[in-house]
Amino acid sequence: MARLAEAEGERTMDTALLERFIAKVEVQSPGCWIWTGAKTAKGYGHIKVDGAVKGAHRVAWTLLVGGIPAGHEMDHLCRVPSCVNPDHLEPVSNRINIARSSAGTLSKAFFSKITRCAHGHEYTEENTEIRPNGTRACCACRKARDRARPKRVLTAEQKARRAELERARRTRRKAELR
Repeated sequence: MARLAEAEGERTMDTALLERFIAKVEVQSPGCWIWTGAKTAKGYGHIKVDGAVKGAHRVAWTLLVGGIPAGHEMDHLCRVPSCVNPDHLEPVSNRINIARSSAGTLSKAFFSKITRCAHGHEYTEENTEIRPNGTRACCACRKARDRARPKRVLTAEQKARRAELERARRTRRKAELR
C-alpha cells in the first residue's frame, strides 16, 4: 500500500507510488509535466493514494519537494491545471491563489460591467454595499428583504420584560434631565 506524507516538511519516497506516478506523466514544453491519468472536469489530475483520491499536483509536490503547509493550496504558476511539475507549483493561501488566477481577474472585469442588480436597481454609491469578500450588494434589495421578513412574535413574558426595560430607561432619562 502506498503511503503519502502530508505533514509539513516530511517527504516519503514510496517507490511503488513514485513509479505509478511517473508512468502517468508526459513531459512537454515549456517544461510542463502533463498528467495523463484520470482528471477532474476542470482538468486537474488525480490519483488514488492510501484508498483516497488526491490531486496529482499535490502528490507530486509531496513526493518530490515535501509537505504542503497547513492552510495552503497549490498554485499552478504555468496556469496549466494538468501540470504536475513541482517547479511550476507553489503553495499559497486560497486568497492569493484566487487573486492570481484568471478567474479572479475575469470576474472583477465581468462584474464591473454590471450596472444594475438582478431586480433592476442601479449600482450607485448610495445604493451599493461592498461586502467583506469584495462583492457588491444592492441596498434597496436588502431593505426590501428586511421589510418582507416576518416580524418576531413576542411571548407575554418577553413583552413584560421589554416594558420593564423601557420604564427603567425612561426613569434614567428623566433623572439625567433634572
